[in-house]
Amino acid sequence: MSDRDHLILRAVADALFTDPEVTGGHINLGVQNGVVILDGDVDSEPTRSAAAACAWTVEGVTDVCNALTVTKRRRR
Repeated sequence: MSDRDHLILRAVADALFTDPEVTGGHINLGVQNGVVILDGDVDSEPTRSAAAACAWTVEGVTDVCNALTVTKRRRR
């Protein structure tokens, strides 16, 4: 991973962690040549959309591949 991609990865991770709209799920994050790859499971479509929007706010991001899956969790 290039230094630039590493900086983008850290910035996106920090942004996702602090965004109150991104809750309930497990997000795997990757960056390749400025393209952010979001993979994993989230609890709702609004969370999925918020994660992608959040990634776009980071300087240096050239594209976002949103492969997040919405998975409803069972209530106990």
